[in-house]
Amino acid sequence: MSYTLKLAGLRELILHLKAEGRLPVAILLSEKEARDIKQEMMDDQPLTRIGEHGPEAVKDNEALCFLEGVMIQPDKNVPTGRAWLVPAKPAIH
Repeated sequence: MSYTLKLAGLRELILHLKAEGRLPVAILLSEKEARDIKQEMMDDQPLTRIGEHGPEAVKDNEALCFLEGVMIQPDKNVPTGRAWLVPAKPAIH
């Protein structure tokens, strides 16, 4: 069986972690799933931005988005079907 992450599943994961008081700073995904989620977010429309020398494509290895205040970003070391949580640093008192 093969698992794949979708945007709705990531949002659900974040809300669940938030309810437990364990909100991560970031969630890292496989590069393949990051591309799939980016396509899902953009509804198959290419994402461009205006750079120093005019319009340029946004690379697939950049931060995808922020969901509920958590950065979603690809990482080449994350296996497909998994999400790695980057925990917040504990407050120093």
